[in-house]
Amino acid sequence: MNYRQLANTDVSEIVLDGATAENLSRKDFEAVVSKALDLGINFFHTLRPEETSAVGEAVKSLSVRRNTIVTAGIPDFFAAFTRHKMRLAPFLEHELSDRLQRLSSNYLDCFVIDLGRGRSVDFESVRNEKLSDGGNGKTLTLETFEGGTFLHETITDCLDIIERLKHEGRVRMTGVSGENIEVLERVLVKHEGFDVAFVPYNYGFRAAGDEAIPVASMVNTKIVATKPLWWDVREIPVTVLATCPYPPDKAAAGLSREVLSRTACKWPLSESTVVGVAVEAADPEALANLAQASGDMIWTRADEEALRPVAEIAGAQDALFVMLSAMNSGQAEMRARGWAALQRKTQGDFDFDPDGPEKERADALARIASDLVAEEVSLPPEDLDELL
Repeated sequence: MNYRQLANTDVSEIVLDGATAENLSRKDFEAVVSKALDLGINFFHTLRPEETSAVGEAVKSLSVRRNTIVTAGIPDFFAAFTRHKMRLAPFLEHELSDRLQRLSSNYLDCFVIDLGRGRSVDFESVRNEKLSDGGNGKTLTLETFEGGTFLHETITDCLDIIERLKHEGRVRMTGVSGENIEVLERVLVKHEGFDVAFVPYNYGFRAAGDEAIPVASMVNTKIVATKPLWWDVREIPVTVLATCPYPPDKAAAGLSREVLSRTACKWPLSESTVVGVAVEAADPEALANLAQASGDMIWTRADEEALRPVAEIAGAQDALFVMLSAMNSGQAEMRARGWAALQRKTQGDFDFDPDGPEKERADALARIASDLVAEEVSLPPEDLDELL
């Protein structure tokens, strides 16, 4: 395992994402954490309180707290702050005390302010606008968080309070995270107090590389690349694409899941501002495979060829593959977005309920795929990035 500098601390290039614990028993997650330590992984990223609890229990059981760097934070910070109806300083104190208790620790390595998605889909508008009628040019209603005066004044106050917590020895580093690259970029431009930013950045989703990462470099904020298996701005993960009701020979594309995931984790590490890649692993073996991305700094033709087929698949059939993949997602909101996009794109009226039983959804998707998917693939239109 190779290490990089983050605020005078050596952190592993592979970061274990606490979301790993979501579908694992306490014993199984502890085995993953133990394997991480054996591999030299010392950096653990948590955001949701339950993730912090899981990591806290594991490192306490293994007696390795002082050998680990653990982040914890406040997911969807502004929504949480508004909901609690507290003044800022007591709110941050309350949240920090909670995270320290979950970690059984008297200090937190990195306190993360999460900006969330920066936008959300009005789920009901998908149905209310009756997009299946087609031809009306309607699009999904979006609630956009532009990040105005309230955002910047509040973050300034947050940084001042966290700086005091640093002086008290209760917090060592300050982090920011979010999925809206534009909002993150604006925050980094206006606020130079963040040690690290957790940003979606990978081979297929390079938006952060245009401005956010250069800005981070200028203000001396390091980057941890999150969501290494996201794919393009359509926000569809490769793991979902692999289960799309698309002809199996095209969907598989000869890819090995192990090679795909390891290579996807390797790509962001070629950027000097990136100190690590946050990964999820369901078992110790999967984590060992991902850990091989560390230290292999030369991007080869073989690496490029390993990922290129996925990009080609994502662009197939004028984005039908992408839309059907979204409709096959485990997330109801993603299914609704894919379904609405399909109606706008094809002007068809397909019988598909995003909230319906799993078997009914699968049967409907099979029928839609059979009707729409042609043998020959085609390049997507230029505006496909905004499809979903």
